[in-house]
Formats: sequence, structure tokens, C-alpha cells
Amino acid sequence: MGEVHRGKVGGLHNWIYYNDQQGNINYIGYYYRIIFANNKGSLLCIKYEWMGAKKKEGSMFVGTSPEIELAIFTTCFMMVKGRCHAEMGGMRFKVVTVPNKNDTNLICTAYPINETF
Repeated sequence: MGEVHRGKVGGLHNWIYYNDQQGNINYIGYYYRIIFANNKGSLLCIKYEWMGAKKKEGSMFVGTSPEIELAIFTTCFMMVKGRCHAEMGGMRFKVVTVPNKNDTNLICTAYPINETF
């Protein structure tokens, strides 16, 4: 899910397809795409507009299962809050996890990023 605050999009990781089908996304371009060696998905970083606001940089997994995403995000959140190093399909990346402000045992958001960024 996502939110708009001061003209900027926050969150909205992995909801691109749904919003595109609804006609709510204006895709502008991408920064990088990392294809996993096992050809079971990729890590994508794109820029777009949603609800009249811009998302300068939004990264997400594409083509991976929800189960693997939940496993990676939960493991990183439980082990190392903040930034966690991970590897999948021979590719290294980081996972950013942010705890909920009211209850730090809950995940507010989690998303993958290219390790070099």
C-alpha cells in the first residue's frame, strides 16, 4: 500500500501491477533491473507518478513468490533492523526494513535495494 505526503509517494512497493491495471500509475522509467541467475525473478527500481504525486525511486521484487518475499523481509527485520545484506539467485542486494513507530515489533515497510546504491 502507499500514501501521499507533501506531494511525494511513500511505500507502494509491489502494488504497481494492481495500480497499473486500474490506470492509477504513470510509469516514467527505471533506474536498474537485476535479474536473478536462477531466472526466478528480479529486483527492479522504477520512477512513477501515483495519485498526482511522484515516486522518485521505488524498488521491488518482480516475479518472485510472496512466500520468498515475506521470508526475506521477516528474517531481515528480525535479525538486523535497518539494512540487511541478502543474496538470491546469485545476486547480492540489501533489504531495508522500517519498524512501526508505535510498536517497533511490527514492520512498517520493507523493500529490496541494489547493494551498490
